[in-house]
Amino acid sequence: MTWQSLLERIDRRALPPSPAARIGVLRVLNGAYTAYYLSRRVRMFRRVHRTDPALFAPVGPVRALRRPLPPVVADTLLYAALVADVAVTLGVRHRLTGPAHAALLMWTLSYRNSWSMVCFTTTTTWCCTARCWAAPAPVTR
Repeated sequence: MTWQSLLERIDRRALPPSPAARIGVLRVLNGAYTAYYLSRRVRMFRRVHRTDPALFAPVGPVRALRRPLPPVVADTLLYAALVADVAVTLGVRHRLTGPAHAALLMWTLSYRNSWSMVCFTTTTTWCCTARCWAAPAPVTR
């Protein structure tokens, strides 16, 4: 027995195939949660976008910026994340909107964390979202 065959046996035993509906339900629940999370915080995000630029300390992918985005651009990205979130929750072109939603969510949450303390619950939210949309859609038979 080779290492690869042993690992494949462990994988089959530990992670049996799941029905296609399970990942669909997980994606809908994740999309609904992130839509709720973002929509409840729109005013807070908009206030943060208008904070004193001296407080800007970029984290994550936002480190590519030397200074904050204009508030209108940051607001547009926030609203784009919300639109992608609603589209993904409704299942509209999920192969396109899923990764777009995950990327916009990562940017939105990282940009928010660039203005103050890093909030690890948002990191967990993004990791769950990325995992949902990185997984290929199961084939139904």
